[in-house]
Amino acid sequence: MSNKMGMVFILGRSFITHFQLCLRNHSTISTSIKRTYNLTIEMRRKFAFLLTAVLCNGLFLACNSSDDDFECPEDFTGTLATTEEKLLGDWVLTAMTADEEIDLTDDETDNPSEDLFAQYEECQKDASYSFGTNRTYLYEQGQTAANCENKVILGGTWELTNDTVALVNSCNISYVPLVFKDDNTAFLITDTFNVQDAEGKTVTAEVTFTYTLAAQ
Repeated sequence: MSNKMGMVFILGRSFITHFQLCLRNHSTISTSIKRTYNLTIEMRRKFAFLLTAVLCNGLFLACNSSDDDFECPEDFTGTLATTEEKLLGDWVLTAMTADEEIDLTDDETDNPSEDLFAQYEECQKDASYSFGTNRTYLYEQGQTAANCENKVILGGTWELTNDTVALVNSCNISYVPLVFKDDNTAFLITDTFNVQDAEGKTVTAEVTFTYTLAAQ
């Protein structure tokens, strides 16, 4: 993956300049971890997908370890539980909001907004998850909108437990808490970010991503 995305994640003292967040752990990898990310947003927004890309890679717990006895997590297999079936299908990113007003647009106008989604261009908004009955998942970005330069496709296997989805991709596993709407037609993911606005100022905000179930 290219570092042209302009992203820098900070997790404790670990600095990550790639898509997958690496943790060195000589015992076990915790399934619950408090995350604070530092995201740099290019003034001219040349490098696109900053916040949306976090959903597919920023939450990963990488399995890079120097331990000889380290083993990569196994892919999820087996029949889906009834409680997992609500995650089946294609989910499209439809909203991205912050609890602080932020101006991401370099348009010489001071117009901050809590609606981050409205400030992105079509390629930046074009993100989706697909969860299959065979426990495979696919994350795509920039695949549908026209003339997108930065495209992302990631895949692996999944499992849903107590509304937390576990994703295995290569030698990585992530745990992402989801909040489903009452009718299960959308789910939300919320996390805290340090976001640099169009003027270079850093704003700490809680950002919520909404993925909506696509029509079948």
